[in-house]
Amino acid sequence: KVIGAGLPRTATTTQLAVFEQLGFAPCYHMRNLMGDFAAGLPPWERVAQGNADWDEIFDGFESCCDFPASRYYRELAEHYPDAKVLLSVRSGEGWVRSMRETIWPMYFGDSLLHHVNQARGQVDEHWGRFLTLMIHQCWEPGSGALVGAEDADDAELAAIMDRWNQGVIDAIAPERLLVWNPADGWEPLCAFLEVAARLADVVHDGVPPVHRPDRLAHAAHPAVGGAHAHHDLGVGVVVEDLAVVARRGVVAGRLRVAEDRLPIGVAVGDRLPQRQAAVHVGEHVAHVVAGGEAKLLEGDQRGRGGGTRQPGADHFH
Repeated sequence: KVIGAGLPRTATTTQLAVFEQLGFAPCYHMRNLMGDFAAGLPPWERVAQGNADWDEIFDGFESCCDFPASRYYRELAEHYPDAKVLLSVRSGEGWVRSMRETIWPMYFGDSLLHHVNQARGQVDEHWGRFLTLMIHQCWEPGSGALVGAEDADDAELAAIMDRWNQGVIDAIAPERLLVWNPADGWEPLCAFLEVAARLADVVHDGVPPVHRPDRLAHAAHPAVGGAHAHHDLGVGVVVEDLAVVARRGVVAGRLRVAEDRLPIGVAVGDRLPQRQAAVHVGEHVAHVVAGGEAKLLEGDQRGRGGGTRQPGADHFH
């Protein structure tokens, strides 16, 4: 019913959670493939060979986003003519920074991540096949979505992203397509997906239910950093680029939001009911560890030094 056409590193995990909260569950995402290589790799390898069986891959799924699925948004839009298409976007600078810190060095450069990744591909059959599939989808001339990225400087890499986005816009009829930045919030997405009637239920005081303590036990989604293991999240993530950050269970700040856009009833100094969370702030990530210090990781620090990471917790991307 909904096809995500955005590139990796454009808040695809956020999309997964949003699609499922809006009723388009389950959503097929890269984690479905990585969670079961033995079952997941063969059908995608057949896609790469030109023998796609989309109904086999997406049997039981209501939506999809992230690679490997979004790499084939054109084919999926043709195969599922009634499905709507969501193109997730972000700033070129933010996307390039995210790519340089995660996906790009897995395949290029002289980093430890690159060498470890390649070594694992030699000793782990499934990982080696996964890398071959991703090279086909991303980097290989004739089939890759991001051809030219190996030697691209930052401006050239951003242009590759722009090329992809423009290709989606050109390929999909305007009435089927929404170009969406997560900072746009719920309203345009709900209107596009014709779920406006559910808006009041999904967004209470602007807080996505996957982050609301009173409904978390029912949400229980692994896309929320470790929340599926706790069910007692005491920090709210709010659309419109806001997060509440706590230190030792006490609200320490409200980030990047105007007062008139603050839809959660907490203030600095309020005590939260729990101390465990990982929260997302726009293109930044803040972690609140169990009983410990909150760390706001910004820019080049995001996901690296200085951030105590909760076991099993995810970043939101």
